[in-house]
Amino acid sequence: MLEWLSSKMAVMLASMLLLSAATACFLNGREFNVRQEIEMLSRAVADFVDDALRLHGATLLTVTYGGDGDLVLPNVVDGRQYQLTLRRDSVMIEQLGVRAIGYWSGELHLWTWSGGPLSQEVIDELDSTSPSLSLASGQPWRVAVKPVTVSGIDVLLAFASSSR
Repeated sequence: MLEWLSSKMAVMLASMLLLSAATACFLNGREFNVRQEIEMLSRAVADFVDDALRLHGATLLTVTYGGDGDLVLPNVVDGRQYQLTLRRDSVMIEQLGVRAIGYWSGELHLWTWSGGPLSQEVIDELDSTSPSLSLASGQPWRVAVKPVTVSGIDVLLAFASSSR
């Protein structure tokens, strides 16, 4: 009787170990898929901003979630919202400790331009006082490329802002 009980316990223990291993494998694969999707989103946003910075004229581009826009992003990844943080040279997308960063080649300004001429010193100061723009997924935003007079020379500058 003791042998029968110990064999049943051994089978039950082996079953639990097998179930634990299968669950761990599934969860690990799921985390890998979430990480991949967040990395793809950061690359898509970085490519979008890079393309906007290469434009040769004034334009206004919109980023939306599940609607019409120049770039349409998903509202959720794996059923959960994520956070976007735009910086002068990059975007960071983050969800529950999973983080991906995408870089672009130019500069994106995160302050509101008043419409007047600027100097490089003023631009640098405004950039330092507005180093990032944080957005929750689902919150639309836009990139505006505008001609600005900087130290007497007309140049195109790109600005990001929330659409709300």
